[in-house]
Amino acid sequence: MYRVIIVDDEKLIRSSIEKRINWEKLGLSIAGMAGNGYEALELITAQKPDIVLVDIRMPLMDGLSLIKETYRRGYENIHFVIISGYNDFSYARQAIKLGVSDYIQKPVEEKELESTLQQIIQKIERLEKLPATHTSSRVSELVYQKECSSGMELVSQICDYIETNYRYNLGLKEIASQFHLNPSYLSQMFKEKSGKKLTQHIEEVRIDKAKFLMETENLNVNEVALRVGYADANYFSKVFRKCEGCTPSQYLEKQH
Repeated sequence: MYRVIIVDDEKLIRSSIEKRINWEKLGLSIAGMAGNGYEALELITAQKPDIVLVDIRMPLMDGLSLIKETYRRGYENIHFVIISGYNDFSYARQAIKLGVSDYIQKPVEEKELESTLQQIIQKIERLEKLPATHTSSRVSELVYQKECSSGMELVSQICDYIETNYRYNLGLKEIASQFHLNPSYLSQMFKEKSGKKLTQHIEEVRIDKAKFLMETENLNVNEVALRVGYADANYFSKVFRKCEGCTPSQYLEKQH
């Protein structure tokens, strides 16, 4: 059986995750639980788990710091799954860069967690079947990244694309075409991995850029709308009000 450690500063959440999943059916066993990153590091050193479920925000040492320290100590074959109660995709993007297997929002749904665990098990089993000359931790990591490119990595690439091209015509079909994806699959995958709709993310990026322009340049609402990808200033105002709770004109007044 593959070994799992659960790390969360809330005891009730640790217990809930432990009790709600049929670990034995999945071919897994709980090797231990920890309430903070330091306890988790001791467990990882002692138990050498295959999978670690870890919360992001914890006292003493947060989840991202734990992951970095674990890899620094040479445990590069551990598969981490971030579990967070915060709908903040910036954390997810940091986790992606660390090679985290998945990012799940609380409250944790059994089916989603079980599906993630099954995918990780399949990846571990594929790596175990590699010839002995390819099983060092670093090579395994590279093979994993090349052959098992995760949805989270793809979402990160899409976010980078939006960040660069927010001024232009950006819609589901255009982005799907750019990444050679089915629009329906893209929509579902982005929502699942980021916790928000693709259209919502595009709006948030554009409104953040609009606010920066209003704070730094002497532009009217129409000019700002055009600069961030909205040909219709009225629609821009509607989106801005939805995101910020005030109109662009009201926001501009506060800046001057």
